[in-house]
Amino acid sequence: MDVSQQQQHTKTEAAIIAKQITTYLNAYNQSLDIDGKARIMFSPFGQIAIISNLKIGHIGSKLILFQGISVQTNVPFELLQHIAQLNIQLSPPKKDNPGVMKNTIGFLKR
Repeated sequence: MDVSQQQQHTKTEAAIIAKQITTYLNAYNQSLDIDGKARIMFSPFGQIAIISNLKIGHIGSKLILFQGISVQTNVPFELLQHIAQLNIQLSPPKKDNPGVMKNTIGFLKR
């Protein structure tokens, strides 16, 4: 691989990772047995941050940008992480009625 190909590959590394995280998160949300979106937890600086309304992007070739609303403080949240330091935990939202299954849409049989 020559230098220009290597630079082009490097430029897209963060974009590819951001897309993979988004795809995985969407699949995770679809697999939940309750309505709602997953809670996303990060642990920057030794504290856990749980965010909702998550948007994922990238800055340059090595930084992933996470934006959302902090569940704990209800204020906007932004986190930049280097692609080598990504560590994300997903958990399902709390159930209001633990015994009730998620409403699904399907086909009627006649």
